[in-house]
Amino acid sequence: MKKQQVTLIVLGSIFLVLTAGVGWFLWQAIDERTGKEEDLARKTAELDRIYNRPVFPNATNIAVVKQNEVIVSNWMRRAAARLQQGAIRVDLQTPSGFKQKLQDTVRELSSQPGSVAGKICGPNFFFGFDRYLGESSSLPANTNVATRLAYQLAVIDKICKELYADGILEIRSVTRELFDDAEAKQRELEAQQQEEESRNRRRRNRRNKKQAQENAAQQGDGTANFQIAKQSFSFEFVARPDAFTKVLNSLAAMEPFTAITKVEYRATADSLGPYTQRLKSSDDALKLQQQQEEDSGDALAEAAEKKKAAAPAQPKRIIVTSPDLEPPLLVKIEADVYSFDYKETE
Repeated sequence: MKKQQVTLIVLGSIFLVLTAGVGWFLWQAIDERTGKEEDLARKTAELDRIYNRPVFPNATNIAVVKQNEVIVSNWMRRAAARLQQGAIRVDLQTPSGFKQKLQDTVRELSSQPGSVAGKICGPNFFFGFDRYLGESSSLPANTNVATRLAYQLAVIDKICKELYADGILEIRSVTRELFDDAEAKQRELEAQQQEEESRNRRRRNRRNKKQAQENAAQQGDGTANFQIAKQSFSFEFVARPDAFTKVLNSLAAMEPFTAITKVEYRATADSLGPYTQRLKSSDDALKLQQQQEEDSGDALAEAAEKKKAAAPAQPKRIIVTSPDLEPPLLVKIEADVYSFDYKETE
């Protein structure tokens, strides 16, 4: 056999061995991959069965959920009762009946004693209802009386009486949240339109959730909701510092729930003015006396110096004051008054 043939036979054998090895490794990889795929499919099917398995809560869990529903429902009722304890209730009135009530209330609030010629306020002070009193003879719309005006009058009456009880000296202005003029109605209409557009957009996204809530309400799940309304007022008055402190505490503890949103105050006079003026007058008198002694001659001046040296040292003068002597403060308070309405679905 020739040397060339032997070389070809050896190379062919090596090639066959390598080919067989590569085939074996390929078969092993394919077999392992097939096993992994089968294992993945088996675990995926098992996971799907777990996720899609219907839920069967046991009796213990059902009892706990029902007990929690009763606890939450009772808590909501107690909270609603507590919130409604200080609610202001107003009777529905006709426009003419409201105006008569307004006149009686303003007359009563204006008759309180104060620092304005013995009264708490100046003449023609209508406590934020200038649109319906004074030179105006207009009557409010029936819908306005039924919605807000009667409630606003009751709130202003209650807060003003709190201010009077705390000893304020004068009430200068009362501002209520206006809704019964043309501009306010236009603003309210625009706000309602914007809110309606926003509500329509949100409704498309929460349709399924809303349907679920309606179904739950029809099944008597005992759900409840609070409807919260807020109205803003501002009061400007004159009071001494101690009365100002009482007013803040009274409004914070008042029913219905009242949140003070802004407070501004400043002194109506310089608290140290009379004392500094008195000290300045005393110093001027002392300087004048010293000048007169110097002009009277050397003998009198020498005698005055000796007398001054023999006199005890004068104590340092200190200004002493107290809250009772402080000038009154001009105060402006802005407050939000909240009302809560609780409704429970049957």
